[in-house]
Amino acid sequence: MKDLIYTFTGSYDFGSVKDTSQYKEGKIEGTINLPFNNGAVINAFEALIHKDHSLVLSRMKEFTNKHINRDVGGWLVSAILEIIRCDNTIGDKCLFYVKSDKQALTKDQLLKTDKFELEPFLVGILFFILVERQGKNQNGMATLDQLGQKKS
Repeated sequence: MKDLIYTFTGSYDFGSVKDTSQYKEGKIEGTINLPFNNGAVINAFEALIHKDHSLVLSRMKEFTNKHINRDVGGWLVSAILEIIRCDNTIGDKCLFYVKSDKQALTKDQLLKTDKFELEPFLVGILFFILVERQGKNQNGMATLDQLGQKKS
């Protein structure tokens, strides 16, 4: 979790095991240790995207190199797109900034696109979650229940 938080904060001073588990299970929205609901941090991330997009992409590349097997990157993108497709709370005109040129795609356009670069896609999805899903982490519990039991 620390590496994911680093992608949008630039700091490794966040994360705690207890908070991380509760966040992943949808029980909390964020804490001082998990700044997913910290408006100042989110605003700083948005400003950095506009000011130094290459830095944001390099942080995400560092994250993907450490945590995502490139052979399953395409599957991950497809899985995220399927979740978005099935989420009726996301309007068809909702914007996603998942391209390396930072151009916005509506949900409709996103779902009709068949090629993505992994890092810009993940930055855009992370930004969407931070901005559009702030305070809604508990909504993910139903999705987790549909996906099955967490392995110990």
